[in-house]
Amino acid sequence: MFESKYVAPAQSIACQVNWVCNFIIGVAFPSLNAALGVWTFIPFGVVLAGCFVFTMCYLPETLNRTVDEIQQLIHGPDVQFTYEIDSDYRDSYRDTADDAYSGGAGAGGGFG
Repeated sequence: MFESKYVAPAQSIACQVNWVCNFIIGVAFPSLNAALGVWTFIPFGVVLAGCFVFTMCYLPETLNRTVDEIQQLIHGPDVQFTYEIDSDYRDSYRDTADDAYSGGAGAGGGFG
């Protein structure tokens, strides 16, 4: 759903948020366990139920859909998305691919 230049930063942020949430749960669990006893997991169940309701009500199904179809579901059918590839990147990729298949000694190596 993200342009390729945003995928790595988005994954990095998601990973950091996951670790922070795990840390918060690890620190808070002993206090919750002392205060709630056998009912310790009720707050976690409430959060889980809320996430389930949010997912079912507000997030579109993405199975067997292209990225463009998903973006149109989220943003509406009138939005047009254009993806631009940096010309230097495209040219260097083309040169590397040509070298790899021709047996040249380019950055991609060769088969020869």
